[in-house]
Amino acid sequence: EVRLWATAWLADAVALAAVFVAGFLAPPPWTGRLWLTIYVACKTAYAFLLVAGARNHLQPGTELRLKRRHIVAVLAVWSVAIGFFSPRIAHSQMAQSLMVGGIVTYGAVWVLRHPRRPRSRWLGWALLVEGLVFLHYVPFLAPLVWNGGRSSPHLRVSSFIDAGAELLLALAIL
Repeated sequence: EVRLWATAWLADAVALAAVFVAGFLAPPPWTGRLWLTIYVACKTAYAFLLVAGARNHLQPGTELRLKRRHIVAVLAVWSVAIGFFSPRIAHSQMAQSLMVGGIVTYGAVWVLRHPRRPRSRWLGWALLVEGLVFLHYVPFLAPLVWNGGRSSPHLRVSSFIDAGAELLLALAIL
């Protein structure tokens, strides 16, 4: 689980770096889509690896039923579809919030139902917080997707909420 979690945090760091590169360097449109695709791939891998690490932690030696090449193929198709084919950034954000929130929330429920020790519930609760943080963005993104409305002020401070949830999760993993 340590390798899975370390890889998850590395994927998260790459995802955040992609956001900074795309946001601060103001690249041409096609390279902006490329950075978005990298973000989607890495953030989705982060969620999947967190849950896989939690499962391995609670049931040591558990092998994943999916082969690595299948996971990479799904990540590639998902990332390209969201990164290059979503009409607006709000569509990408909503799809990504649903995907990552769904993966992590599912993992949280699984951990809470199958704790290795009572202390393992901390990991489940931290995963639940992380999953719900992603899912709570959906109502704020819905007006942007459906009618092109204005961005909510809540979305402007979302990085602070994300950082707090990720810090809680990092502490639970430790």
